[in-house]
Amino acid sequence: MIGSGIDRVDGPLKVTGRAVYSYERQDAGSALYGVITGASIGKGRIVSIDTSDAEKAPGVVLVMTHLSAPKQGPFVNKPTIFDRPHPELVSDKVEYFGQPVAFVSVISSDFSATNVHCRASPEPEA
Repeated sequence: MIGSGIDRVDGPLKVTGRAVYSYERQDAGSALYGVITGASIGKGRIVSIDTSDAEKAPGVVLVMTHLSAPKQGPFVNKPTIFDRPHPELVSDKVEYFGQPVAFVSVISSDFSATNVHCRASPEPEA
């Protein structure tokens, strides 16, 4: 080993299998699942988005689109994607295929993203 050892407080708990991980904590209730509905076009605008089927589905806690998402900070171009804000659901503009157009929080992992109906108009090619 190079340098001195690091005294990790959580080390003995982890190597003996007694550590509690965040998913195992139920202080605030059971964990929720997130389901993303992606854009079906490569570039264009969302013409309409109907979330009524998703909102009525059993186990749905929250449905969010560009119409209901909270305001987010601006995109910041940094060298890596892991340390920069990348706001989603901010407008009706579609920039790439699969771009998130809706986010649904549910209590079960078997919820289908097809419960959100999004109609988008592709931009004409230049």
